[in-house]
Amino acid sequence: MYEHFTSFDKRKQLASLTASLPVEFHTPTIDKLTILADFKYYEKTMLEMQGHPDMMENPRIDHSMHYAYRLSLASDFFIQVAHPTETNVQNLRIEFNPNKCNPIDSIFHWLLPRIRNKRISRVDYAIDYPFSLAEWQPTTERPRKMCRYHSPTGQSETTYLGSPNSGNQYRIYDKVAEQLANNLVPDHPVHWRIEQQFNLTKNQETWMLRPFEDLILWKPDSYTGNFIDDAILDKLYEDPHNWSRLTSHQRRKYRAIIKDHDRVEHPPIHPVTTFQHGKQPLEAFITALLA
Repeated sequence: MYEHFTSFDKRKQLASLTASLPVEFHTPTIDKLTILADFKYYEKTMLEMQGHPDMMENPRIDHSMHYAYRLSLASDFFIQVAHPTETNVQNLRIEFNPNKCNPIDSIFHWLLPRIRNKRISRVDYAIDYPFSLAEWQPTTERPRKMCRYHSPTGQSETTYLGSPNSGNQYRIYDKVAEQLANNLVPDHPVHWRIEQQFNLTKNQETWMLRPFEDLILWKPDSYTGNFIDDAILDKLYEDPHNWSRLTSHQRRKYRAIIKDHDRVEHPPIHPVTTFQHGKQPLEAFITALLA
């Protein structure tokens, strides 16, 4: 198979697959997708795919739990293969960023008709902004674990809402700072991103998810005209740990005030509305992958 492929420089041959797409601000995207599947014919497919142009060498031994091999690919797909006797996981785990990996002509595209029982186990939705979100304090309608990182100057750079093991986590961060930390040239002078990661159970489908729906972004302002309430809200903004000092009734009260204000004041449009306006291409992409 693939006798036409003669060059040894596979990364150069498949450069078009790994080139990042330009960022579109205020447009929802899928930042990461994980698909689980089974081979229709395990041994036959494992043998045939070793001649695919995307394969740089034979599968490597993978020492992670449950998976026996990891494919060494020219494209940026991350694919793990379980031993055929492994019963705790499906045969294949495929992870990629659709903005950086074009499935067409990659080994993933070749695998699609050769696998079955496909399902999505993780999807990360993202929205990019051309302005800083450092001044906005993120929270959610129900309390979540929060972890916040600041720059040496005290500026907010990254906020995590929810545990990564919870199956539903927000990440709000300065994309420029991330690129500089990785020795990359920033694409834009100011670039912030909001991501929401979903880990799906076996019976969940992506259409059941409601990305960004419970996210609240707020900053100090005169919310109520009531001196005491506004003072408490300022303290909550300055230090989110102050939420734990409130009663459950007070937490509901102030979250409701913040939520109502957030829907009106957050510039230029709330992320849940942005997602609703731009979700159709994402749903069509996922449907095509699972067809």
